[in-house]
Amino acid sequence: MRNIVGLFFILGEVMEQNKTLYLNHYQIDPAKSFEVDVKDYDLVSYQPPQLSKARKPMKVPISIEQMLIKFKEDGWDFSENEEIACRSLLQEVNFYTFKHYAKKERVKTFSATKSVYDFDMFLQSNLQELTSMIEKFIRTVTVDSLSCYYDSQERIYDSAQFYLDDCLYFSETGKQKRRPQREKEIKHIQYGFFKTCDNNKEYPPVKKELDSYGAVSAWVLFDLITFGQMSFFFSKLVPEYKKVVVSSLNEMNCFNERITDKLLSSWINAIRALRNKVSHGMKVYGEPFTVQGKVHDKDKEYLSAIPETKQNYLVNVLLAMRRIVMCMSQSKQEFWNEKMCGIAEYIESDGVLSEESLGLTDNWLKYFLIEYK
Repeated sequence: MRNIVGLFFILGEVMEQNKTLYLNHYQIDPAKSFEVDVKDYDLVSYQPPQLSKARKPMKVPISIEQMLIKFKEDGWDFSENEEIACRSLLQEVNFYTFKHYAKKERVKTFSATKSVYDFDMFLQSNLQELTSMIEKFIRTVTVDSLSCYYDSQERIYDSAQFYLDDCLYFSETGKQKRRPQREKEIKHIQYGFFKTCDNNKEYPPVKKELDSYGAVSAWVLFDLITFGQMSFFFSKLVPEYKKVVVSSLNEMNCFNERITDKLLSSWINAIRALRNKVSHGMKVYGEPFTVQGKVHDKDKEYLSAIPETKQNYLVNVLLAMRRIVMCMSQSKQEFWNEKMCGIAEYIESDGVLSEESLGLTDNWLKYFLIEYK
């Protein structure tokens, strides 16, 4: 047996197990090479982590009739028709999920809870469309601006593979200087790029480029990576390259309200978190957001009119999204305005709903509409 190995599996070989070296998932980093000294061991064993058994009894499955009984025990009011509608809804919506809408908003009727739930579904659908639109725009601007800028520099890679060059991630001094933690983060980025290409090697655009060039261009790769990968990639660029992207956005912005690389980095991350939230059907209405974007100087006055306890609600991410849409085409700004008007009309048409539960002011629509220039 070799004394030094990375990680190996014994196939078709019977060994007398005297001493085993156990590796846990904290020691196995797929983006990092490593060596293990096994001269004192007969076997190396690795078991992937699994969730553990609960410490105490958890919730039990209940029938729809039992669900209705629980609602009534909690003081819910039902008309005969509402009870029929509730039975139907609970065949499609998790009981504990639906109950959360009532508990959070402190409503005790089926119709009021259903109103909040329906609006949240409507809101999630609209936000899904808007975040998808912004995500595609950010991907395109990032790849186009960085590839053009990289092509004009002294480079060691083809401009289509600018993402491989360490000059994007490391500087001689400052926070981006080569340090073990930063090197680990950049290796994770590069490993993510590799896995994306490997997982999609039969996807026609990837296969065509691999067959033709033996490599994948940024235009193909960045359409396949997740928005989380995109956000992390941008956050780890050195200031020089972040400012290239920001400069492109500012050139597209005809409102003369400049953005900075720090603002953009935080906005991308906040929009990424919102996109994940709505993609997984997580409640948005009346919920605080743990991932927030930095606030543009021009938006601070508007935000100051909102109670501090509500400033971390949807309003925070909507402000960030609006700033990016201001850099987009008129048709996309019109699409944004349509969505904002639709949300405002829905809230106004239902007495159960309120702008405050999104962290918005009563006159919020006027502020969030984008006037074309």
